[in-house]
Amino acid sequence: MSRVIRLLDTCSWVLWGTPQNCALCQRPVSDPECRGVCAECRSEMSLDMSRVCLYCGMPVRTSIGRCADCLKNLHSFQYQRSAGVYRGHLRSAIARLKYGGQRWLSRPLGRLVAEAAVSLGPVDVVVPTPLEPGHAAIRGFNQAEDLAVEVSRFLSVPTLNILIRTKKGEHQAALGRSKRWGNISGSMAQKGETDLRGKTVLLVDDVMTTGATLDEAARVVKRMGADVVLAATVARTARQ
Repeated sequence: MSRVIRLLDTCSWVLWGTPQNCALCQRPVSDPECRGVCAECRSEMSLDMSRVCLYCGMPVRTSIGRCADCLKNLHSFQYQRSAGVYRGHLRSAIARLKYGGQRWLSRPLGRLVAEAAVSLGPVDVVVPTPLEPGHAAIRGFNQAEDLAVEVSRFLSVPTLNILIRTKKGEHQAALGRSKRWGNISGSMAQKGETDLRGKTVLLVDDVMTTGATLDEAARVVKRMGADVVLAATVARTARQ
């Protein structure tokens, strides 16, 4: 099956083409193997993420096992990794995906998420974080779901869209760090009957700030029987 998925992936890039410009900086891409993100941007992201918290993946200045946040809180997910820091070209690309009508960006950005997730080890399923119904209706799609599809294609595992939002809260981006946890708490539930017993689940989202959204999603999939919950995003904010 994995060979079939890889073949379909290759064919899709042949049929629809590889972006001629970098999805981030929008400069010409000379190497088609970069899959839409140039070597310069990849190098910058790699440097930004060269030292991260072992658990939540936050960039840190020194080589430490656990950042200050992870010393205070135990997340419901075991480990999290991101492709880069939420700034500059990467931040702009995420905004163009979500608000600028450039939905095609989910492919190169999703590939970045998949590459970041590989370091976490093998997974059985990929699960996107859900959008509030109002946001989904306005935007017309869930960017996390689009990213998850690309991650699944790269990792050769299925995507399960099994989470829903059950409580409408304030927009997370408009809240401070301390209010995000209370705003998201109890806002998600499982959609349908899915048995995740013994499974390693990879949660996918676009950006991680405090980890509140991923933590809520992790609690739900653990109640569904997931043995291990990991998480990966395109970007994450850095405090240190």
